[in-house]
Order: sequence, then C-alpha cells, then structure tokens
Amino acid sequence: MANDLTGHPWIIDTVAASTDIVANAIKISQIVIDGASIANLDAFQLTNSANKVIFSVVANTATLGPLTYTFPYPEGGLLTAGLRCSALTHGKMYVYVTKDSRTT
Repeated sequence: MANDLTGHPWIIDTVAASTDIVANAIKISQIVIDGASIANLDAFQLTNSANKVIFSVVANTATLGPLTYTFPYPEGGLLTAGLRCSALTHGKMYVYVTKDSRTT
C-alpha cells in the first residue's frame, strides 16, 4: 500500500520515518486509527519534518480500535511543520486536516 493524500481524510498506512509525507505546515483536526489487525502494544507515531514527535499512542487490549483523537478546532488544531509516520504496526491512520491545510 501507499499513503493516500488525494482525498479527505488522508490515509496513512506506510511508515517512512525519514521521508516527509507532506513538507508544508498543516493543522490536524482529528486522527482515527483503525484496522482489523490492530493488536495489544501496537505503536502509532507521527513526527514533524525535524523528527519531533507530535502524536504517539500504543494500543492496549481495552482500546484495539477504532481509536479517535480530536484536536480542538477552530482553536487551532494540532499544528505541525511537515508530517512523517515513524511508527505504524498494523492498521491505518486516517488524518483529518483543516480545510486551509488541504491540497485537494
């Protein structure tokens, strides 16, 4: 598979810790993690272009999916300078970006 940024939400399913998924500044309003194969201790992590962790979660048996994380908007959302996926054990991350951050 490959990351899909052509629609909304963006679908992240490929780890590329040293490669930007997007290089420009974006605001994330929500992240949903889902997939039938999510298991206990699966890791999910996003970083910015400088490899600073901006989002990190580890699944446990009580939270195997879907996992939903919402960042306040219009207050701002989760602002990041670039986006990389440094950990994605199983499943997919659905990244909802604010309208002013979308390319499509």
